[in-house]
Order: sequence, then C-alpha cells, then structure tokens
Amino acid sequence: MIQITPELYQITRGGNAFILKSGTDELTLVDTGIPGTTGKIIQAVESLGHKPDAIKHILVTHADFDHVGSLAGLSQATGATVYAGEQSKSHIENASAPPHLPAIMAPLAGLFQKLTQKPTRVDQQLHDRQVLDIAGGIEAIAIPGHTPDNYGFYWREPQILFAADLLNQMGGTLSLTPAAITWNMEIARKSARHVLDLDLRYICVGHGDYLDVTRQPNAVEKLRAELHA
Repeated sequence: MIQITPELYQITRGGNAFILKSGTDELTLVDTGIPGTTGKIIQAVESLGHKPDAIKHILVTHADFDHVGSLAGLSQATGATVYAGEQSKSHIENASAPPHLPAIMAPLAGLFQKLTQKPTRVDQQLHDRQVLDIAGGIEAIAIPGHTPDNYGFYWREPQILFAADLLNQMGGTLSLTPAAITWNMEIARKSARHVLDLDLRYICVGHGDYLDVTRQPNAVEKLRAELHA
C-alpha cells in the first residue's frame, strides 16, 4: 500500500484501487482490482485502524475485470454502497466486459471475466457531472474512450483526479492508454482534454504510479500539448 496523502492510499493488484479517508470513521474505495484482491484491501483497511465495514462507498470507474474483479467480495464484506455508470452497471450485474479489446482477444477476455467474476448489484447509477456527497464532494465525470462506460472521479477539495484507464503511467510518463486496447481513441483524446483542464494536484491512474502535479507540472503540460496538436 502506498500513501499518496494523509487521506489517500493506493493498492495495486492488476489495476490500481484507492482508499480515501472520507470521514472520521468512514472510508471510500475507488475500484477493486483483479479477482482475489478482497483480502489485500481488507488487510490494508485494518492496517489503517478500521474494520471492513468502515468502507461505506465503492466507486467504480469501469467494468473491466482488473477494476471490478473483487467487487462482489468487497461489497459482501463491507456492506458498502456501490456506484457505477449506466453501462458499467449492466456489465457488473451480468459479469460481462465492456468493448475495447481487439476482436481476436475480446471473446477470451469475456469468458475469463464470466469465470472469475461474480455478478454484483450496483446500488446507485452515476450521471455525468453528478456531485456525490462524499468527502466534501466528489464529482463523477463521464470520460469515455478507453471503454464506452469509463467514469472518472474528481475529489474537489484536495484537487485529485481518479482517471482510471483514460490515462496511465506505465512507462513513467503520463499518457493515454494505447489505441490497441482503446474503444475509441478520438473520444479518449476529447475526454482527456476535458479533465486535464481541471485544477489538479494529483492524478491517480488505473495503471502505474500516481502523478504529483505540483512536482511534475511539465508532465501535464506535455500531454495537454499533444492532445491539442
């Protein structure tokens, strides 16, 4: 577990998941990692001095198995309210994968997801620009591109963006997720231009290290320039 700020922690298992201290005795989870991550997240929660049921909210960025693979287990272990966009809700409740993989890979990925992920109920459906009454205000932002259902979350007060797989830092550089595994690259570019215009101190991505914008402002400016080229 990596501490990003006193109120924010990153756990990596497949995809990144994030624990937010959203209240004195309340935690919020963004994404859940691949199947089999439940125990690791609960262990992290306990290391912070909380019981599993301190997780009151689980925010889902999109329905890929490396982001919702442990949603069923964590939902059951915590009793948390699960939030997801309309398309993600359908995929989560049917344990199906959103479209974005090459045709040769998609059937195998879909089968794997069916075999390893349990269908899970989504309690609240997200809407674009909806502000959730969590941690002083977390804005849900539709950022399609990597998948049609991709949502980001902007934690307003600390100016933290959870960009999911719209962006990544796998090579140590802030970039769009590669076209080969992106549903629509032009839409992804538009979504990225939108969220990079927010006031940002940290960017938390689906894969790779988080970005401290205050220390690496040129990383954001470089990507902005590429997106507007």
